[in-house]
Amino acid sequence: MQVNRPKRITPATLSEAGCAGSNPAGGTLDNASDIRDAALSADGRIAVTGESERVTVWTLADPAHPVKKAEPVLPENFAEATAMSADGRTIVVANAGRADVWRLDDRARPVHTAALDVPPIDMYDVAVTPDGKTALMAGAGGTGFLWDLSDPHRPVQSARLRGYSQDVGSVALNADGRIALMASPDRGLSLWDLHDLAAIAADPAGFVCSTSQWQLSRADWLRYAGGADLPDSGGDQDSVQLCAIH
Repeated sequence: MQVNRPKRITPATLSEAGCAGSNPAGGTLDNASDIRDAALSADGRIAVTGESERVTVWTLADPAHPVKKAEPVLPENFAEATAMSADGRTIVVANAGRADVWRLDDRARPVHTAALDVPPIDMYDVAVTPDGKTALMAGAGGTGFLWDLSDPHRPVQSARLRGYSQDVGSVALNADGRIALMASPDRGLSLWDLHDLAAIAADPAGFVCSTSQWQLSRADWLRYAGGADLPDSGGDQDSVQLCAIH
């Protein structure tokens, strides 16, 4: 059996394979080398490339002639993972120990709005919702970091998604940021339901009590409560509803 060696994909080879039509209009990004990650706006007119020592913003209004618009200055001089909102106005760049948020309201003059405090670990992937208001990043160590970017100048870490013993290599968010996917070697692909995240953050104990009926038997109460009277939890006195104790 003959195995063909892989070759570099270019607009020409895409055309030959029947993937780009008979008259491809694609161009190449000059001086884009050692690219670690890339992101594209929903309309295909803005691209961001994360390279070993820089991030570059490109305009693709004329796909045959991509134009470099800006190179935001990276505080750590390194870009491991890059993501962009659908409208092309928010980008998040992550690396070991740091992540940064940029606004691209003026494509030629990116504005650095915030630095995200992340642990000193490599970040392998970043996802941003289409509106740019939620970001998820993960990498070495097996934890996902969810950020609220509603105010790009004052981002808030809204959750840490734990449970992995190995690296997380890929993450994704749905359009409204209420469903997350994380992929790792030890657990495969995991889905996270984030619909109740705001309620949990506002009142953790109240949320737990509203969704569960934690009980302690009378015998266990007498064993562990240090002689305290059995509280009246409004039910069977053979057990104590823990959420009814104030």
